[in-house]
Amino acid sequence: MSERRALLIFAKAPKPGRVKTRLLRAVSEQTASEIHKACIEDTLQLAQNVAGCELFLFVAGGRRFFTAFEKKERGNGISREALHIFSQRGRDLGARLENAFSQVFRRGYRQIVVIGTDTPWMGAARIRTAFAALRRADVVLGPTADGGYYLLGARRHLPELFRAIPWSTRRVWRETLRAVAAARTRALILPRDFDLDRPADLKRVRKILRANPK
Repeated sequence: MSERRALLIFAKAPKPGRVKTRLLRAVSEQTASEIHKACIEDTLQLAQNVAGCELFLFVAGGRRFFTAFEKKERGNGISREALHIFSQRGRDLGARLENAFSQVFRRGYRQIVVIGTDTPWMGAARIRTAFAALRRADVVLGPTADGGYYLLGARRHLPELFRAIPWSTRRVWRETLRAVAAARTRALILPRDFDLDRPADLKRVRKILRANPK
């Protein structure tokens, strides 16, 4: 019997001045918002190329943008049946992730992978690899260059992965690995990547786009 799989996407509404704030040293608030919007759209397109899983979008900053986008793109394969939209709940990122995993596990899914929208170039194959890894391990992680992670997957609910983590610091990765060890389980590690967060990251993204134009 195949495991029920869910791909969770954590996203924030693209409001100027509220997203990609670390890019504001190099671009305007409006441009940063447009970059963030493009990352959301590319991530949703990426998710559509991962077969065998249902999509759950956990949003912050209001649902209006996301429901409007879903309606516009419904003819391209995204529908209310295929894309479940929920608001994020919790005081910090850890609480919001823990609540999302708990909610989806309660729905009967047995392999859950969560990604954000800051690494839309990771490719569908890497997400498929993450799901395959969950056949052999309880946890799969994709590290980022800034000390965080761009992907986390689990095949059972492990709340300790999201508690007492110093979010938005370079210690996220290290402390998450400690949480994995404390849970007496193991994690399989995906290739290291980077998030689009800082002005220097824009140069790296331009190189990616030149190498893989759409």
